[in-house]
Amino acid sequence: MNVYGLPSNVGSWFLTDSDCAQYCRRLSPTRYEFTQIVWLDTTEDTDKTYCVTRSVEDVGDMTLDEISGHISSYYKTLFGMVESYGGLHDTGKNALTVADYCQLIAECAFENEVGNNSISEVMDWNHCVDFQRGYMLSQ
Repeated sequence: MNVYGLPSNVGSWFLTDSDCAQYCRRLSPTRYEFTQIVWLDTTEDTDKTYCVTRSVEDVGDMTLDEISGHISSYYKTLFGMVESYGGLHDTGKNALTVADYCQLIAECAFENEVGNNSISEVMDWNHCVDFQRGYMLSQ
């Protein structure tokens, strides 16, 4: 468990961002499914201000321009992203694998569209956590 009480793993899913309960699971070497809880900026006075979203991202279907666009909010270039993590697994001491980079690219793509993929009703945080966990365990 982390400081937010979210488990590090739920079935085949692993936690990638505890602030928004973002989880990922690998579907293939280039395909990843994500889910997270999104805060909805509403003007209503209610505690029901969250929903659960999900998406599947396939880095193998992306062009280099699309990849550059997806990562541009986080890294200046694809080379810069690779360098920031120490290069490729066989060239740097703490470097990542190609699969790790595919996951990072897929995560960036998911975060760029996260508000468009709701799979739940608008609920409070705790109900979203329960809904999300049920969704992940059913997959």
